[in-house]
Amino acid sequence: MIRKLFIYGCCMGMFINFACKKEQIATGAGVYLFTSQDSIKFDTVFTATVQITQSFKIFNNNTQPVQISRLTLGGGDQSAFKINVNGTPGTSFNDILLQDKDSIYVFVTVRLPASAQNSPFNALDSIEFQYNGQTGKVLLSAVGQNAFFLQTQTLQKDTTWTSARPIVLMGDVHVGSQATLHIEKGTRIYSQLNARLWVDGRLLALGGYNKGEQILFTNNRLDRPYSDLPGSWGGIVFGQQSQGNKLQCVTLRNAINGITDTSRTDPISENEPPNIMLEACQIGNASKQAVLLQNSTARIINCLLYNSGIALRLMGGRYDLIYSTIASYSNDHVYHTDPGLYLAGQGSNGEQYPLQLTAVNNIIYGDNTSLDELYFDEMSSGKIKADFQNCLLKAVSQPAVGTYKDCIWNEDPGFAVIDNQRFVYDFRVLGNSAAVHQGRPINIQFDLNHELRSGSTPTIGCLEFKD
Repeated sequence: MIRKLFIYGCCMGMFINFACKKEQIATGAGVYLFTSQDSIKFDTVFTATVQITQSFKIFNNNTQPVQISRLTLGGGDQSAFKINVNGTPGTSFNDILLQDKDSIYVFVTVRLPASAQNSPFNALDSIEFQYNGQTGKVLLSAVGQNAFFLQTQTLQKDTTWTSARPIVLMGDVHVGSQATLHIEKGTRIYSQLNARLWVDGRLLALGGYNKGEQILFTNNRLDRPYSDLPGSWGGIVFGQQSQGNKLQCVTLRNAINGITDTSRTDPISENEPPNIMLEACQIGNASKQAVLLQNSTARIINCLLYNSGIALRLMGGRYDLIYSTIASYSNDHVYHTDPGLYLAGQGSNGEQYPLQLTAVNNIIYGDNTSLDELYFDEMSSGKIKADFQNCLLKAVSQPAVGTYKDCIWNEDPGFAVIDNQRFVYDFRVLGNSAAVHQGRPINIQFDLNHELRSGSTPTIGCLEFKD
């Protein structure tokens, strides 16, 4: 019994001694804490909205615990930033024991108050923590932007949206049948999830070619990865009564369907003008269709339709597709399994809508080697009249439907940059591209970037090759 007590006492002594050593706070030179990053940055933050939470970690790589005597948010309760340390919110924290080879999380978010300022502004703060006579710091910054927030509403009279501040759609905004919505150069429109711009009247979105004059439509989540996430909002929808619409120098991205016009049911007259004009527009990264048109009329010139479920889906109607590029590449957001151009002589519910398409000087290409980028609906091919002239097309064999004159088949267009890993694309063609000097001269002088086109041997696609 005495021997057992002796052994038990020794073990307990060793345990107590070990525990005391384990909890001994590291001091002296050479004791440091490290952070996973030295700054937290929030890109454009709309005022009066809470942003997604970011975080960093404080690491103790020492062989003994380290006492963080104090961790504070510089601006305290008045700061636009809010912090949370290992699940506990606050602005000041004392005596945080950080065990050896361990770490703690610090979570950060920001909410900026609204003001009368139109231009972007900076919000700054910092988080400091003291330990062992030393101070660590992580800088906090955000670019603030006041905006006009539009709740669900109907515009019953002519309205103009300007570039003074960004416009954030909090719900569906309808343009009434008797109203015209004018959108000025440089206007930026951001939309919450599933919100749409629904046009029963007329839309005139007339941007400019110069930097800063483009009109932008996208989602309101500007933090990564959401800033590049398809299906983040509902896009622009044209109703049955809408007519006379024009979009020029518009960039539209990250929608479910970028542009939709599918509600008309009456026949199209022979001399009817285009219901939708798209000129020098860039529409892409849509989860379903970049442009979806059914029994409509449209003229698409110098446009880039890219990286979507289907770039251009036409189901009955009359269309001109001129000097445009349809480019379909797979990345982590959109996997390219459907054709870039889908043509049908019927509607989505089997309605009989004859299709007439004139396509001149277009690139229709993608990176799925086994996929034809030009697809005709077999059930309605007899109602499709498609005329392709001087186009670069990707298809295993020439389709039985349609006519083709001076077209180039299955040649890589040689785009300048295709980086699917970083979502970086430059759809200008290089000098050795099969599209260079192969276009048919027509009366369109400028390209997507307002560069002068060759009058005799223009480049196929939305961007003219320049030496």
